[in-house]
Amino acid sequence: EESENVKGINPLDIVTRKVRPAAFQEPCASPQQVPVVQRDRPTLAPRLAPDRPRRPPAKKAPPLLDVLPPLLPATAALSGVDASLKIAASALNRQAYGFANAVFKSVVFQLAGSGVLPTVPQVRCRLEAAVSYSCICRILDNIEDTQNSISKVGSRATCELQRDLCSQWDCLLRLEKAPCDTVQFSVRATANLFFFAEAAGGWVAARR
Repeated sequence: EESENVKGINPLDIVTRKVRPAAFQEPCASPQQVPVVQRDRPTLAPRLAPDRPRRPPAKKAPPLLDVLPPLLPATAALSGVDASLKIAASALNRQAYGFANAVFKSVVFQLAGSGVLPTVPQVRCRLEAAVSYSCICRILDNIEDTQNSISKVGSRATCELQRDLCSQWDCLLRLEKAPCDTVQFSVRATANLFFFAEAAGGWVAARR
């Protein structure tokens, strides 16, 4: 049965390979590749986490210089006093109690020679702060010595030393100070009383 492709072709030409019908042609050595059309995948919306109430950022307790009344043009002579207070507060944070105590004491003399009346709030607050922090530095120096004494003797530490430590922290916490230092010294007092003065009622004082 003849195919439509070989109609009208001389059979002799087919035998001598002069003509080949389309059905008998060899495939191309390098066929053209049909480009593949890539479809864009739909972008999925990110899965949203359930809304949770966000906690407001914790406010830091203000340091010493932030709680003092700001200086006025009439009290501009006290700018050097604030510089000394900043140096003393930095030394106190580094636990250089002797140096901090000396600088706080110098602030008292600077205020006395500033020519501004001590009844002015800017002078009075700085004078009270300098005196209070000078006492704090002195007590912290004594606390450090007491802790070293208790650490050296270990379990043979007397209750007298431990009670002395408790009373020193009690005095320090009663003194006026900036909120930042109040938090810091409260944490340190709690840790010290738990660790050093358990046998002398330190745990009771720490909880209080």
